[in-house]
Amino acid sequence: RLDKEEQEFSLQGKRTGNMIQDIFCMRQRQLTTCLTHDLPGKEQTISTFQLELKYASGVQEKNIFSSILSSSLQTSSELKAWFDENVKYQPVRQERCPIRLPTVLVTYTGLDDQTRVDFWNCMDATSFPFAISVTYDVETGNTCVEQGQSLPSLTSKLDATPTGSQRDVYLLTGVVSYVNDKDEAEEIGKSYEGHLISHVNVPKSYYSSEELTGTMEQAGDTSGALGMKWMTFNDFAISACSLEEIYKTYDEQKSPVLLFFTKVSYLEDMDGQKLDGGVQVLDQEKFVQLCNAPPIHAISTSTQTFIPLSSLEKPQKGDLFALDAEFVAYSAPEKMILSDPDDWARTSRL
Repeated sequence: RLDKEEQEFSLQGKRTGNMIQDIFCMRQRQLTTCLTHDLPGKEQTISTFQLELKYASGVQEKNIFSSILSSSLQTSSELKAWFDENVKYQPVRQERCPIRLPTVLVTYTGLDDQTRVDFWNCMDATSFPFAISVTYDVETGNTCVEQGQSLPSLTSKLDATPTGSQRDVYLLTGVVSYVNDKDEAEEIGKSYEGHLISHVNVPKSYYSSEELTGTMEQAGDTSGALGMKWMTFNDFAISACSLEEIYKTYDEQKSPVLLFFTKVSYLEDMDGQKLDGGVQVLDQEKFVQLCNAPPIHAISTSTQTFIPLSSLEKPQKGDLFALDAEFVAYSAPEKMILSDPDDWARTSRL
């Protein structure tokens, strides 16, 4: 999705496309070597917005997250692919290594077989990657990943960065998980699709108000001096989140899909800052223009169904507004043959 947005913004000539690249884009060097002809290898730089984890097969002790991430960043694979106009399609070896890591590293867990599911089912507070460091040498391609159960525990065991290498330290700031409720699945049947929830590591400036301070005391904290706390976003339900809630899978009813790691240097720069107080999204003049515009869904045929606000009715600072949160039905109500044929067996799901 990020890759698609970046393409769309580039076509429109918008700066936002570059912003997406700056934040999410990872640069890798790819060396392609022909295995059937003695030809010079072809080197190119490729970009990716999401890293799919590659799990070790057969050797269970290698399946710790730091090893999986390291082998996903520095890869070597053999396949049949186009090499050049002379030899065309040939067996080749493709080797990739990072040359620039993004501000936000997005990893996809790829839970498409039971072995990978079992790996995440065995997670606990000490093995879940709440903080990672990636040390990589651009020249040799050598990549080393270490992990910790918190940012302080990780940084305390890091040695000096080797000469010629770069090191980026990341804090886990978001987890998107797929929820497969077994009771709901049994009730709904084949049409059941489950849903997604997000665990977000929230900066302290967003929960420091008096009404949230008490609630957030129970939230998990893995950021050390940064003071960031974990919250769960489940549709419109938002609550403080313990560390156990993040990694627990509840008998395979919850599985992590995406992990978001943010550079600690960026978080330190943003510490204490809020994203509000910036550009005004909708000023009074644009608000009146919006109210005077015809309905979006039927511009050419419908007339206004409301009286636009006058200049004296413009919203002012301190005015209170009520928002009608519309619900969307994603399944129709179902009924069964009961004593009363008009009795609904299950209402629509909103």
